Amino acid sequence: MSILSEWYGEFVSQYSGLGTLNGTDCSFEIGQMKDGTIVLYSSVDILSAHGRDEVAIALVGVGEDENPIVARGKVSTGDKTLSEGSLYVARGAFEFTAGKVDWSRVQDIRFSLTNFLFCYSVGRTGELVNNILRLGATLDGIDVAFEKTSQYDGVWSNVGLGQGTVITCELIVRKGNQTREEIMRLSYAICDLLTIGAGRIINWICYEARDRNGSTVYAYHQNRYTNRKAGSELVDFSDPRTAVDFLEQCYPAYMNYNARHPGMLHRIGRLLLDLSTPEYDQTSALVAVAIVDALSKKESDSNVFRERLNSLRNANNMWLDGAEIDAFIQSRNSLAHEFGFHTEDAEGEYFHILNLLRRLLLSILDYQFEYYEVTKGERALNKRTLHRSPQ
Repeated sequence: MSILSEWYGEFVSQYSGLGTLNGTDCSFEIGQMKDGTIVLYSSVDILSAHGRDEVAIALVGVGEDENPIVARGKVSTGDKTLSEGSLYVARGAFEFTAGKVDWSRVQDIRFSLTNFLFCYSVGRTGELVNNILRLGATLDGIDVAFEKTSQYDGVWSNVGLGQGTVITCELIVRKGNQTREEIMRLSYAICDLLTIGAGRIINWICYEARDRNGSTVYAYHQNRYTNRKAGSELVDFSDPRTAVDFLEQCYPAYMNYNARHPGMLHRIGRLLLDLSTPEYDQTSALVAVAIVDALSKKESDSNVFRERLNSLRNANNMWLDGAEIDAFIQSRNSLAHEFGFHTEDAEGEYFHILNLLRRLLLSILDYQFEYYEVTKGERALNKRTLHRSPQ
């Protein structure tokens, strides 16, 4: 048994070999756990010499299969103490690779995806059905598939209850004439869209590039942001096939918007998770109106917020009547200038602001079907149909 497995259990992928760590010869083991954490063992101690708890490292080595292994980023000491050698845990932006990337040999890329559910409820009892093994989709001419992992049955309940981050499936992208950069953009878009719709972080933590024989020619691992954070779902993904329909419908609009405003929808999707939680206050409401304000500035350079909001509505064919606009502007002005809600019904006012933002985001994504509206009280989700203004 390897040192990493002895101390940390099962890994998604694990490698060992000989190399140099910050210029010092060493033996090493490196691997990524199912929650995304990257752990490194080295026969040399690099932290003590620096007198710090965290340090940047560069590992260059050769694995037991003679493939090159390269790692870089910051590490800190782990919670385990060894009599010989040291264990480190990756922090922040850390990555490592195994193998040589030869894009001409690659037939498909398999991303290990976290927190995507393959079960849905049926019947009066809400019984969970878990019989879908694979889902396919075509996004802008590229064939992709979601394939449930063999260990899924033992982990899906934790994901459903928001109690952990685990790999539930592989996102498989069949390579055509696309470059590596184009496939990476595709994977980022899929994760952003699923996160927005599901109301929880869905992300990949590593990928393998495989050749026509199914052999891995290159593997990439990153200490990516995949935690338990969850808000409330925006679209009903209780049947995972609905998630695929959502992707196929919204992907073109997402890519078009992201090309004009890179990273905007990604940041908004993450902020929406923070806002769609049981707690509400002036700060959360102010963040929500600030997002709408920022989106409006992408459509108009007017100094008048009402004009910008109307431009934003018209640009996305969003159904928004005058009374809703008036109420939102009153809330926005009160929060921005007086740091408080406009009415005595703070909870109702907050949900009005949040639901308008949710509808706006779906309109930007060119979504036209049912969605969830957050309501007062027990934070129930009411299913509504998103209406669009006639063009």
